[in-house]
Amino acid sequence: MNHQFLAKHKIEKKKTLEKTTFLKIKIFLTLIPASLVLSSCTSSDIKTAKGFGDASNALEQLNTAVADDIYNSCTRSSTWLALGTSETRQNMRDAIKDCDTMFRPNSVRTKIAGEVIVEYVGAIGSLATEDRNTVKTEFEEIGTALQGLKVQTKNSPPFQFKQNTIDTGVNIATFLTNLFLGNFRRKNLKAAIVCTDKDIQTYSAGLASFIDELYVKALLDDEIDSITRYFGAYRSPLTDKTNLLLNSDSPEVFTSLQDTQLKRDRDMQDEISKVISKKNTGAAYVTLIQTTAAAHADLKRIFNDGKDNLSPELTAKCNKYFARNSSNIITMKTPGTDSLNQEISQSELEQIRKVAKAYNSKVMPLLAHIKQQSSSTNQD
Repeated sequence: MNHQFLAKHKIEKKKTLEKTTFLKIKIFLTLIPASLVLSSCTSSDIKTAKGFGDASNALEQLNTAVADDIYNSCTRSSTWLALGTSETRQNMRDAIKDCDTMFRPNSVRTKIAGEVIVEYVGAIGSLATEDRNTVKTEFEEIGTALQGLKVQTKNSPPFQFKQNTIDTGVNIATFLTNLFLGNFRRKNLKAAIVCTDKDIQTYSAGLASFIDELYVKALLDDEIDSITRYFGAYRSPLTDKTNLLLNSDSPEVFTSLQDTQLKRDRDMQDEISKVISKKNTGAAYVTLIQTTAAAHADLKRIFNDGKDNLSPELTAKCNKYFARNSSNIITMKTPGTDSLNQEISQSELEQIRKVAKAYNSKVMPLLAHIKQQSSSTNQD
């Protein structure tokens, strides 16, 4: 079968994604609560906050796996072609070439797009523990990658980020750059949540939509279509032969053909089930992004006196955190009285715990679902 040359690669990618997804999401569940309950610099606080670095590393691995699979999904679809003629073999080569031309570079761009969230998570962890860190991806590179991210699939219009998603991604990257250049400290946790929330909401929505529409739906649906066409190309003539022998004097041949047909049907269902598993995992990841963004907004309201919108005065203060001119970057060499730079109060801490409880109640079912999928895969 022509697609077998990628079989080993497909299995390894599937195991890597599904084995790591459960761990990454489990760590990610502690992300927001862990950082914001830090009201003192005790050793236990720092140990708890250290989970931020672990979460960032785990998210980076998941981002890489999903971005890589955007390209791999294209190549898998390309290999589901019946190679009965030289024309179909050429079609497969052309399809793989298209994957190399369009999907390989866009997989790289998708990875950079995901790193915006990955590095934001890592930055919050660095604030909580006051570890020095650096931003891996500069905002110029992010802007170029997001601007160039455009994917055309067979049956859908081009997938690309809207300009406001691109702008907010660059804003977040700029904030992170200033965060470390300005020598910010743990008291800036409030500023990180309040000042970035608007951009986090817009960017998370754009990223989640992109992954859902392109990867979960378009690409994986194309895989299912390719699988059904592949098996259908063999099933039709096989069915015709089986029907001709139905009333013949060769029951052994009839039974053999019938068994072959049933086996092909089972093989097709098995291959489709693998893709459906990927769709479920991708959908769970999208839901996680959306749920986390909603929790981030709840935390912003806690630090903004229960309000959704920032006051003009607060907006002006936040704008300084996004300055691209190094001379305008805020430094925190001396303690300030700014509300954004104060330790978290006991009242705020109680509200944060409620947000964390609600967040976990929404995400835990997702976690259980993914754990169940992972267990089923390991048993296969």
